[in-house]
Amino acid sequence: MMNEEKQKKIEETAAILHVLGHPDRLRILVCLLREECYVKDLADKMGLPQSTVSQHLRVMTDRGILESERRGVKVCYKSANPIAEEIAKMLFADCI
Repeated sequence: MMNEEKQKKIEETAAILHVLGHPDRLRILVCLLREECYVKDLADKMGLPQSTVSQHLRVMTDRGILESERRGVKVCYKSANPIAEEIAKMLFADCI
């Protein structure tokens, strides 16, 4: 029988994988592992509308995968979850 701590980690990892199951969210995480970015910079790098990127960032922030920091009128995002980072690094080590 699995102990409670392992069960909790499995559930947390499954929730992260669910969020990262969207290709744009995975791309955002890979970008943010390279460097912190503002929404506009991410949108430009990804070739997506800023509103679309903002929606993905909100989902990822709400799930604890990213952190945001207001800098004047802009908001800067960075990776905040070691499990999500480990997943992305295993999959895309050559891109990070």
